[in-house]
Amino acid sequence: MDGHVFAYIFGTTSIFIGTGIIYRLFRPKRQSGIKWINNKAIVIPLGLIIIGNGLYDILNSNSGRYDIGSNHWTANNKKIMVETCLRDASTTADKYPEIMKTYCKCSTEKITEKQKYSEYIDNLKKPQDEQLKIIMPIIKDCYDIMRTQIAIKNSE
Repeated sequence: MDGHVFAYIFGTTSIFIGTGIIYRLFRPKRQSGIKWINNKAIVIPLGLIIIGNGLYDILNSNSGRYDIGSNHWTANNKKIMVETCLRDASTTADKYPEIMKTYCKCSTEKITEKQKYSEYIDNLKKPQDEQLKIIMPIIKDCYDIMRTQIAIKNSE
């Protein structure tokens, strides 16, 4: 299941729970023995917070809040990606270390924003020319900046 489904499930559940808590305050009183429900100063804000959380989940279902599994980029994934980028650009990275480090961080940031981790891994299994067709539009800005910085450095 994907995170959208969980967002809707948890959002709807939160709305029902919050509404139920507030409803218990205003329905006709029965002798139930539940004393905590009488403290309206705590229960009403609690109910509203739970309802608000449910609405947030439903309205922002694609926020990634409930994504699980291989769709998440971890800090370690990103670190490995930058290190791999620098290793693959070894001769250029040796000559222009700061420019290439900035390029690799920029590229990693763009890719991780646009692709899920599992999509990126699937992309790596494709031939290199197909990989480039997918990745280059994503990292074009980073690539252009890197090329400009190298050209400026060479003209000095």
